[in-house]
Amino acid sequence: MSTQITVFAGGDLDISAVVVDDAGSAVDVSGATIEFNVIPEEGGTAVIDLDETSDPTQITGDASGNINALLSASDMALDEGTYLAQFKITDGSGNVQYVPDGGNYIIIIVKDSVFT
Repeated sequence: MSTQITVFAGGDLDISAVVVDDAGSAVDVSGATIEFNVIPEEGGTAVIDLDETSDPTQITGDASGNINALLSASDMALDEGTYLAQFKITDGSGNVQYVPDGGNYIIIIVKDSVFT
């Protein structure tokens, strides 16, 4: 499932989700490795590549399954266009889960004003 988000170029963006298992119960992600990547829709190299170890104020996760990516204005100083984003959560046993499950966040970057 994909979720579309529209944001002004250079604006802050806060993406939050809850990681759940197949039964719909929240998963403790406090000890997991959490990564967040953004790539151009047409593919290529990640334009944003963050993880909770290197970027603990921007990427967080807790025992209740809450994950968060707080992207600053400098992170979001991207060209206008469409980008795809996703969390990757790897638990201590090496199991990987992606959020959103079965899709991506679709981030559409627009100009900050119709007058510029």
